[in-house]
Amino acid sequence: MPLQCPANKESMPLINVTVNGTGKADDCSFGQTFAVLEEPPREKSMGGGSGGYDTESLIDETMLESSTGKHISPIVYEETMAQSQIKRRVLPGNEFESIGYPNKENAEMQSLVKWSLTAAVGILTGICAAFLDKIANSIVTLRNELIIGDFSFLGLLLFSIWNAVLVALSSSLALYAAPGAIGSGIPEIKGYLNGVDIKGFFTVPVFVVKFFGTIFSVSSGLMVGPEGPLVHLGSIIGFFITCKAQPSDPLPSCSSTLKKPFRRLHENNALRPFFCRDVNQTEVRDFVSIGAAAGFAVAFGAPVGGVLFALEEICSFWTPSLMWRALTATLLATLALLVFDTVLISERGGSPSNWTSIHPGLISLTSFDECSMTEIPIFVFIGVLGGLLGAAFIKLLNLKMTWLRASSLTRYQRVKFITAISILTSFIMFSIPGLFPTRFCRHSKRFLEDPIWIKFGCKDGDTNVLASIFFGNRADAIREFLEEPHQFSSASLAMIFWVFFPLTIASFGQDVPGGVFLPSIMNGSCMGAFIGKFIVEKMEGLGDEETVVRHCALIGAVAMLAGTLRSGVSLCVIVLEGTGRTELLLPVAITTVTARGIGSLINEGLYESTLHFKSVPFLGNHYTASNSNYPVRTVMSTDLATLGPSPTVAQIQHALNANEHNGFPVVTSEGLLRGMILRSQLEDILERDHTSYNHGTSDFEVASPQVIGLEGVVDQGCHVVLERCPISEAYQLFVAIGLRHMPVLDDDGKVSGMLTRKDFLRANQS
Repeated sequence: MPLQCPANKESMPLINVTVNGTGKADDCSFGQTFAVLEEPPREKSMGGGSGGYDTESLIDETMLESSTGKHISPIVYEETMAQSQIKRRVLPGNEFESIGYPNKENAEMQSLVKWSLTAAVGILTGICAAFLDKIANSIVTLRNELIIGDFSFLGLLLFSIWNAVLVALSSSLALYAAPGAIGSGIPEIKGYLNGVDIKGFFTVPVFVVKFFGTIFSVSSGLMVGPEGPLVHLGSIIGFFITCKAQPSDPLPSCSSTLKKPFRRLHENNALRPFFCRDVNQTEVRDFVSIGAAAGFAVAFGAPVGGVLFALEEICSFWTPSLMWRALTATLLATLALLVFDTVLISERGGSPSNWTSIHPGLISLTSFDECSMTEIPIFVFIGVLGGLLGAAFIKLLNLKMTWLRASSLTRYQRVKFITAISILTSFIMFSIPGLFPTRFCRHSKRFLEDPIWIKFGCKDGDTNVLASIFFGNRADAIREFLEEPHQFSSASLAMIFWVFFPLTIASFGQDVPGGVFLPSIMNGSCMGAFIGKFIVEKMEGLGDEETVVRHCALIGAVAMLAGTLRSGVSLCVIVLEGTGRTELLLPVAITTVTARGIGSLINEGLYESTLHFKSVPFLGNHYTASNSNYPVRTVMSTDLATLGPSPTVAQIQHALNANEHNGFPVVTSEGLLRGMILRSQLEDILERDHTSYNHGTSDFEVASPQVIGLEGVVDQGCHVVLERCPISEAYQLFVAIGLRHMPVLDDDGKVSGMLTRKDFLRANQS
């Protein structure tokens, strides 16, 4: 319904005009016409600059007759048809709003304060990772000491119950207390850093549930890892360090009494530390990026790799200053993990005095021998296979998630579903090595010396390789795969892969916190080692079996990660940092490019696929639709609500209650743009002036004559485009600067429409 023009035009400078059924604007002499589809005939050539049109090169000069009997030019007709098609398109993800990133320096956030908070983000992320790793390992060790012995049906029952309880607890916490903690969190962070306001994702309950839920899910034997959740935890720490709080309820399940302290801290700026007051969204975005980089760095012990991962995979905005701050945070995070891992005397760190033997990461690689040129074809083959397996993983995962969405399961049913997956996982991992002990028993001095190896049905002096991998810590299993893969038989490697790969598809994406890095590394290293052993057995003169198989195991892990996540430079750097061997750069780069290229030919990467599945309105770097040269008037929104420079309280209330817009152009009586003002700013004005404002209703105090000047609040530096500007150029400007609203002006400099994230997405899908 279009808003009607008020009877008293002088008392209401607010205007909201829409196009009526005849194609002409409502008659408001003091207003602004926002959209007129029928235009007068244009000249043959419009402008010689960027974005101009030459009608002779597009279509003949034949005039077309519209359904109303009026003649319109062919270009206008084509634009009108394109506009109507785009407007009719239903865009998913309407529950998301955008975030504007002002390019302004904040006087409150001086350089010393920024660097101090950056260091705090890194140190706190490292401490968080150390405690998460220690607690999860302790739970796994306790379970194995109490339950694991020789194979028995009682042991199978206890093993399944133990793991099922942990999974049910993790899923219940996530579903009932903090749904934002489900999954790895990386796609949502990617969307947030792109400018999408994802509610309930950076809150205290999400942090607590993410921390303990990850511990429970990782220690339960599910095929999930802690790497993605660590990125989420680091980003939450970066969000918290700015003393920001999301406007959504921090404790959705608690009473209003418990919510008051949180809401008071969010609303009262005076209660925050001095360095956190008036923090803008750009600074919050930077600290979230820094926290995400630190979380990834502690997962792999790769400070430079963490920075490159943030730059390559999740950040849409990057500056040289942010790079140096992120590198500082990743270094301090890795150092904090190193120190606290030693203080906690973890199994990988040894005694506190043995500082030099500590691996600086939850997953660490070791040094490798040099590769020979004869191995390059093998690496290419593994890269192709990794790309195919990664694409298959994404495809099967999407099919599973689509089926679950169509099933419309309740929260209780979803808890039961993931618990059933846990029971199935426990049954498979306990039964296979127990029913066929002789097939997977190996005798090796290395197996006897390392405490992770267990007997589990084998004779004295032997260890059950399969049971040790299934029951042990996943990081220890990866270390064995990458250091000594030749110790495993081909049957063991094949069985581990065909058990872990389907279980990874079943476990990942369910209603528990967990990532996919660790399972992908395990699957890939098993696949690569198996191929290496097979080729060495079939081809003579290739080289030492131990060396070739070790190389293939590492290359297999790289191929699986590149095929699934489509990482590039950051993945290469992670491997180089972990191994310390620059000689591996060429084979790792070749494998990464091959696996990523093969996977991209089939489908999009895991993060992009997840963003699309969750309908997050993510804007890529490039506009890919065929209508890129069309003017922005074909895609802009025309149902605007504007305010005058000095509206009354009643007029502000009317603008807020009459629509759901989040941005309002401030225009003069002639329709000339004075700036932009946000809904949140108008709400703050009403609350500050102690006026009654009830959002979501159409009632407002008409008798409020108080005039409010907006000159000191309005953003007078908003970016605008002309309505003849090509869509692709406006898109590049919108994405590069990180805008939330972009007013569109006609040839007379008057506001004729508005461009938002959803307008571009709707047009880009045409």
